[in-house]
Amino acid sequence: MGRYSNQKSKTIEPSPCLVLLFRCEPTKRDKNMNWEDKLISLYLIICNEYQDIIHSHVERFTNGKNISFTDEEVMAIYCYGILRGYRTISVIHRYAQEHLSDPFPKLCGYAAFVHRVNKLSNGFIALISFLQAKKNIGR
Repeated sequence: MGRYSNQKSKTIEPSPCLVLLFRCEPTKRDKNMNWEDKLISLYLIICNEYQDIIHSHVERFTNGKNISFTDEEVMAIYCYGILRGYRTISVIHRYAQEHLSDPFPKLCGYAAFVHRVNKLSNGFIALISFLQAKKNIGR
């Protein structure tokens, strides 16, 4: 079993809108993007939309002064894990610990990560709604 075998994990299916960030049939440009470029692109999309749209959907219970691991980073890691094919929060967090410690050196522990993902649920809804609207406009 795994390190988190005593944790009950919920299987997650990626939203079609989230998959649109990195199309299933990549363009020539996308094929040349390495994982770091994709992660940075995803992080920048989330940062831009967080400032414009998402922040108003996320309730903060602290003054935010002591948060060293941002909501944008939590959302980027979670979305990136989904896009990589991981379907549980525990696997996404473990992947981040093992492979994303350079871009995210202040990654919080598993329990705090789960708590933050849950607190950001309305932010994920806003992000997906935005991506869906953007997809529909582009048709």
